Amino acid sequence: MSISTALFSVVFTYIFYEILYPKYVNELLLAMKEKMNLLSIPKEKIDEKLAERTTYYSTAIQSGYSFIGNFITGMAFTLLLSFFLKTNKKI
Repeated sequence: MSISTALFSVVFTYIFYEILYPKYVNELLLAMKEKMNLLSIPKEKIDEKLAERTTYYSTAIQSGYSFIGNFITGMAFTLLLSFFLKTNKKI
């Protein structure tokens, strides 16, 4: 079950970043740049941080994090629930 949830999250992440709101990353980076300019951070540092964030917020990276996070969470819930829902069948 957790694998299907993880796969659905990848699909929905892709749909969000590429179809529903393709300007999301650019708007986010612009807001970050404006905030850093207000804090008087040097331009070199701003450019460095924005390049790092551009990579981090790419669709592929976000889909990967989404898959891994949902898969691990699903496995943890499955293990936890298995302790409580365990049935003892005697044949």
